[in-house]
Amino acid sequence: MFRKSMVLGGLLFVVCAVALVGLTGCASATQAPSAGGGGSDEPSNDNSEPPDPGADDVIREIEEADIIKYEDGYFYLANPFRGLRIIDARSVERPVLAGGYATGGRGIELYVLDDRVYLIASADFYYCAGEPVDFDEGGLGSNNPLTPWFSGSRLMVFDVSDPTNPELVDAPPIQGYVTATRRVGDVLYVAGTELDHVSTNGIPGIDTNGVLPQDEPAPQLTGNVFVQSFNLTDPDVAAPVDYVQVPGTALEIHVSQNAAYVVGDDPSVEDTTRVVYVDIQDPAGDIAIRDAFRVPGVIVNRFFMDEYAGVFRIVTQEALQGPEPWDTRERVSIYLYDVVDPDDITRLSRLPIETDQYVTAVRFDGRRAYVMTVYQASDVFVLDLSDPGEPVVAGQIKSLGYSAYLWPMGDRLLTVGYDGRFWYRPTLSLFDVSQLDNPRELSRVSIDAQTEYGVESEANFDEKALKVLADEQLVLMPFSYFDDETLDFVDALQIVDLLPTRLQERGRVEHPGLIRRAGTLDERLWVLSDVAFQTVDIDDRDEPLRMSTLRIASEQQLLDMGLSNCVDSARFREHYYYGYPYYPYDYYWDYQPILCGAMGVPALAFTLAGLGFMALYSRRRV
Repeated sequence: MFRKSMVLGGLLFVVCAVALVGLTGCASATQAPSAGGGGSDEPSNDNSEPPDPGADDVIREIEEADIIKYEDGYFYLANPFRGLRIIDARSVERPVLAGGYATGGRGIELYVLDDRVYLIASADFYYCAGEPVDFDEGGLGSNNPLTPWFSGSRLMVFDVSDPTNPELVDAPPIQGYVTATRRVGDVLYVAGTELDHVSTNGIPGIDTNGVLPQDEPAPQLTGNVFVQSFNLTDPDVAAPVDYVQVPGTALEIHVSQNAAYVVGDDPSVEDTTRVVYVDIQDPAGDIAIRDAFRVPGVIVNRFFMDEYAGVFRIVTQEALQGPEPWDTRERVSIYLYDVVDPDDITRLSRLPIETDQYVTAVRFDGRRAYVMTVYQASDVFVLDLSDPGEPVVAGQIKSLGYSAYLWPMGDRLLTVGYDGRFWYRPTLSLFDVSQLDNPRELSRVSIDAQTEYGVESEANFDEKALKVLADEQLVLMPFSYFDDETLDFVDALQIVDLLPTRLQERGRVEHPGLIRRAGTLDERLWVLSDVAFQTVDIDDRDEPLRMSTLRIASEQQLLDMGLSNCVDSARFREHYYYGYPYYPYDYYWDYQPILCGAMGVPALAFTLAGLGFMALYSRRRV
């Protein structure tokens, strides 16, 4: 009887251990939050194939905004604290702040065309150290550069013919909070969440004193999405042209030569994505909603969709109900649609890619696509989309960890994500995809630091934070961690050689503040955070030498503006939790991935203990 009870006890230990082992993979079943923009030499996913130009056809340039642009020796910044900042970098060794303009509100992103800067500023809030900073509250005074003189958003046009003295020449209102923009030819399209009204007061120094009326009711969200167009033909006027309202919430937009696809969760049908085709063919800016359709499942970010040669492609994840109430299954699929007739969009095909895994990253590259799925293990699927009516899975790669973003580079694929062995290590991986039916992993680099709290990378949440310079065989990877000894945060940039068959970790550059962007200029490295701009000599990539550091916003300025929680450089924003990533799209588990991975240790201990008890008492009773 005693022996039987011991055996049963041991079996119980094993059962508990198996349950815990099942949980160790829960960190894999997560999706990275949305992010906009691009971070490589071809950052945009707007890679639609242009039509063959006829006698009357004009191919319009498609440009994506960013928080920093470089033109003719000057960097133009959309800074969340200080508005427009202009850095004179004609001397890379000693860049200086040339000029600026306190826009009020949050500088989101900008474009530079000739001697004009088009900057989007918003009167919503900005996340700083995990807490929202509301521009309308917190005791911000009238002399505070953050205090908005408008509600909603504004498209601010600056004359920068004299970079030391930028002049605001126009600032038309935008009916809501902007989430995405694209410039197509002479027209700027903005999309965002709609407000029931915005302030119509004038522009400081142009029409009125620009003081926001105190008795104006606070604007309220309508629950709709808007798309608005502005004609930029006149350099001194951003002329509003057209405006359309799209009911429901939207997650992302994708822009091609002819269309802006407004894509988001369908509010009327659960676990469904709604795609609205907004016609932008008119070169003057007239827009119109043509057709809309539903796609089963949901997407994570804008890289899950694109248009190519008259075909719209989208990868979704769909929750399917099994035969039992508790049996919920996941299915990842790609759907292809014929959009040649925008009034009658039809589905061409659907290809199931994987079941019981979760899609974390997608990237289209012409007639092929790459899809990363993960659960207990990770897979990168290579899709051949040459025949839109018969897409096929051409190849599959098994990999450790998972990727948040993918960068196609011809016959190579670069990914950024986390190491499967250590979930707190940001990781770069290089794949050979020269043979679609035989892809393989070539190399990987995982970033480590002396810390108990894990290493984080902004590149896992904002793909523009990672800079891929294929021609220079260089990758720039930002990372952050909490130093156990100094009890301080450390922000740094990892230099990685991008070689034909491998990645090689080189030196590191520390920088004030959470690194948002990095790049090269005249064979020198530049690094940008919200609070500082730095240039670095990288002639010896193993021993980079700091050349100059230019402060954009000082600690005292942030304190004076009431932003005490931003003094530590706003390093951990809304998607961070004590150095570990937080994934709002986690399907089953509402705790941190590091906890799931750590559970493998007690699971193993339970297993060994159970087997040990069984063996020990079996011997004693013999």
